[in-house]
Amino acid sequence: MSLTGGIAPGSGSCTVALGVLGAAPGIKVNSVQVTAENGGTGNTSGAILTVASCKHADTVSCGGFEAATQYTLRTGFNDPSSVAVDPSGNVFVADFNNNAVKVLLAPGYATLITAGSGFSGPGGVAIDVGGNLFVADFWNSEVKRVLPPGYTTVNTLGSGFTNPQGVAVDANGNVFVADTGGSTVKEILAPAYTTVNTLGSGFYHPTSVAVDADGNVFVADAGNNAVKEIVAPGYTTVNTIASGFLSPAGVAVDADGNVFVADSGHNAVKKVLAPGYTTVNVLGSGFNNPQGVAVDEFGNVFVADSGSNSVKQILAPWWPPFN
Repeated sequence: MSLTGGIAPGSGSCTVALGVLGAAPGIKVNSVQVTAENGGTGNTSGAILTVASCKHADTVSCGGFEAATQYTLRTGFNDPSSVAVDPSGNVFVADFNNNAVKVLLAPGYATLITAGSGFSGPGGVAIDVGGNLFVADFWNSEVKRVLPPGYTTVNTLGSGFTNPQGVAVDANGNVFVADTGGSTVKEILAPAYTTVNTLGSGFYHPTSVAVDADGNVFVADAGNNAVKEIVAPGYTTVNTIASGFLSPAGVAVDADGNVFVADSGHNAVKKVLAPGYTTVNVLGSGFNNPQGVAVDEFGNVFVADSGSNSVKQILAPWWPPFN
């Protein structure tokens, strides 16, 4: 087996998580060869590699850059500000300046439909396990739910928002809102969606929220150039995770707790590794003011790339499953 590329000249080290072919965990001999494209070959002939488990890993990282394949799913949007992906792989897009929410239908993403109506600058979208679509309707200062199937019925949830830009939903149907104009993060309680609570404090123009399986809420706190975590239960403790962001616009979290950030000021998409949230890897390249990010159950990352008026996908590192 060989791994080629991804290591910068003179970087000195590279940490790689790989799946290794084998019938059982244990010692693998003569199994690894590393080739450096920019000068020299380090050949671990006769190397001994200890394998803890025989299934594919999910990370390849070298010097803070995580190897990734990316491509454009579709262009023709006008300032796309957020994306969400459902369990079937359909991608929902808040098409801000077109005052619309659109859906790229999987597989293939060739078919585009419009969900709901009456939006004015939709800034954020989220989807729950039942297919309900939640929208942060920025210029209307409202949070809305669009009901499946068909996505024609639109209900307004809660009240008292000021230019909400981000929205997320947990497993219980509670809706979390980045209330940008109010510099607050709020929760709309299911199932009635009439009670609205304020969570944590100290935010300045938060633009996006995400919620993990334990109910912890992650916030792109754009005005503070920070990504923060509001800790469940209670939602009074607020921690800053990682550093080095500039106007972070979008956040998402995967099943393992890794946090993905659309770092708009740096034209980058980043992954903050759990646990600890100190290691930050850059995913792919070539983004132009990315505003929204989402991740599916397989680790594929979807990006609302506002400056290029497109939606892009970064493919998760993948190897065939091993027996």
